[in-house]
Amino acid sequence: MSLVLGNLEIERTRHVLRRTPIMTTIRFVLTIIFMFFIMFNSAVHAQWTQTNGPFGANCRAFASAADGSGGTNLFVATGAGVFRSTDNGTSWKGVNTGLTDWNVRALAATPDGNGASHVFAGTADQGVFRSTNQGTSWEAVNTGLPRLTVSSLLANDTNLFAGVYLNGVYRSTNAGTTWVAANAGMAVHNEVTALAVVDTHAFAATYGSGVFHSTNNGTSWQLVDTGMTNMNVHALAVRADAAGDTMLFAGTVGGVFRSTNFGRGWIAVNTGLTSTDVRSFAVKGSDIFAGTWGGDVFRSTNNGANWQSVSTGLPQNPIRSLTVKGTDILAGTLDFGVYRSVNNGATWEGASVGIRNSYVKALAIAPNGIFAGTMYNGVFRSTDLGTNWEAMNAGLTDLHVDALAAKDTFLFAGTWGGASRSSNNGVNWVSINTGLNGSVGCFAVKDTNLFATNNGGVVLSIDNGTSWQAVNTGLTTGNIGSLVVSDTNLFAGSFGAGVFRSTNNGANWQTVNTGLTSLNVRALALVVNSSGEKNLFAATDDAGIFRFTNNGEGWQAVGSLSTFVLTFGVSDTNIFAGTLSTVYRSTNNGTSWEQEGEGLISTNVNALVAAPDGASGTILFVGTQGAGVWRRPLAELITFVSAVPNEIPGGFGLAQNFPNPFNPSTTIRFAVSTTGRVVLSVYDVLGRKLRTLVDEVLPPGRYDTVFDGNELASGVYFYRIEAGTFSQTRKFVFQK
Repeated sequence: MSLVLGNLEIERTRHVLRRTPIMTTIRFVLTIIFMFFIMFNSAVHAQWTQTNGPFGANCRAFASAADGSGGTNLFVATGAGVFRSTDNGTSWKGVNTGLTDWNVRALAATPDGNGASHVFAGTADQGVFRSTNQGTSWEAVNTGLPRLTVSSLLANDTNLFAGVYLNGVYRSTNAGTTWVAANAGMAVHNEVTALAVVDTHAFAATYGSGVFHSTNNGTSWQLVDTGMTNMNVHALAVRADAAGDTMLFAGTVGGVFRSTNFGRGWIAVNTGLTSTDVRSFAVKGSDIFAGTWGGDVFRSTNNGANWQSVSTGLPQNPIRSLTVKGTDILAGTLDFGVYRSVNNGATWEGASVGIRNSYVKALAIAPNGIFAGTMYNGVFRSTDLGTNWEAMNAGLTDLHVDALAAKDTFLFAGTWGGASRSSNNGVNWVSINTGLNGSVGCFAVKDTNLFATNNGGVVLSIDNGTSWQAVNTGLTTGNIGSLVVSDTNLFAGSFGAGVFRSTNNGANWQTVNTGLTSLNVRALALVVNSSGEKNLFAATDDAGIFRFTNNGEGWQAVGSLSTFVLTFGVSDTNIFAGTLSTVYRSTNNGTSWEQEGEGLISTNVNALVAAPDGASGTILFVGTQGAGVWRRPLAELITFVSAVPNEIPGGFGLAQNFPNPFNPSTTIRFAVSTTGRVVLSVYDVLGRKLRTLVDEVLPPGRYDTVFDGNELASGVYFYRIEAGTFSQTRKFVFQK
């Protein structure tokens, strides 16, 4: 690739800068690039942004940190980063700038010497991160760590301890800047699940080898397991009794054990504990609270001698973490986010507003907003394009939502327990299960008919879900995962038997698998191109993507992706593919695909929809596994190309854009002399591709395309055309 900077031409070949006759020295060129970088390093690249919901999360750990002004902030670790609350959990805000791994497993805070705290986050794959400004920004601090999977953190005065997967405990005495092993005597092959400290005594809980004790800040450890009958330990807690003596508690998959002699001996203390897989503790005055995998919180007022359940209001979902903030107790659940009790556990209420770590399975556009169906938390609605979300679950008897569909004035939800219908935009739901047998996985609307996948195949309702009937004649499998309508045809994608087609509303089905080299079909989509041709796309698990044109009889393999596709989304002639980690787009009927995932957290993309933005534009929304809903203006991704009438050029060419400089849009004209694939892209001054404007096969002619730079900062950019062996690059200036 070559880029023109003034009268300098830089040619990039295999990532090496080559000298050209125009250039004087490599140093001079690098100086020019550096100057451009300094001038325009504030450029904002178009990318996905996370909406503010739906809320609900896997909340693994809490930490409180002094804010420097006499108050404390509360932090929670989730699978979608770190969230901060300044109001005891009433509301939360994501604080993840600089955090390159959002799968956070542990938190800790240490005094910074100036009345505030440094906050540390232990992640699944990128080690430890430190924030010196209450989570506003993070930096990796991993020097000395042998592995970057961190499962536990503990701060004690000037010592910071980290439990590193398969490597035991590491210690830092300089706020994480460097780490040294603190493992002598420890079974490092086990995961260190929890850490605790009291005076000069440190304790490390492991999964599989019990508890270890150190009296010298981790320099050496000794196994302390006498009386402990279960070595799978998940949690530790320390409290002093009325006499000032220290008690140590260990939560295991087999209940709670207590030690009054620094771990040298343990006794089981489980009376009243009806759920014995204990994952978390919190100490509040003379009370100790235990959170269990069974979804209950238990309280003991006598050092564990007796326990009673204090779970009213909790969602019966595993309790991953507990903490005390002032007079409140907060519980982090596996799937439902944070719950808070203001009365010592007597009752609990949700406290997850702003926590966006939800598992979204379905999205739907209705007249009154965008709806998101989640794996564990039911249905949410946003009426302001994702800025705010509210739960809409009144009457919904099953909160595991796999499918959503809008039809006429109705909204339908498919759940693990069947189907539900709302006639008032989700405010209330009623079950509509007459004729259904178990879960509903997807919907399709065809004229006045509503189709759904149900255990055993496909069902049809002609009365908006009031009743259903099976329509499976000819289906050789009941494992149907997708439905799509094309004119009078209804297609069903199956796992194991390929694609079926019905021309009579499901009364009969026949396979249409000619050319399909895999029968494991995960997703279907229909695209109508600019000439009116209908293309059906099928994503398979093990053979890529196939295209089926105008309801024909054969499939054709099209541009392959390196990962399999979970879902499709369509906007006009563009098709989007949601995969295990990102989003791809094709503008040429699947012949080629371009990744469009900048800014999107790497996670499963389960749903894709396009919604009008209220100002003649469109926004693309994606539902992810564990990171909620994300959005991106479609104008950033899609550029329309119009042919200039009655002009057939004698060669290829790329004209200077007009106007130039521009704000916010400019027209780029190019010439094509022979039919072939044309790619037109925009780059920044460092040669990074920002956007692909055109990528399709075009016949000879002159073409105009409009580029909207609204998401960019003022500066110099480049646009480049590639068509066969022809390529040309020009410079243009965006000036706000």
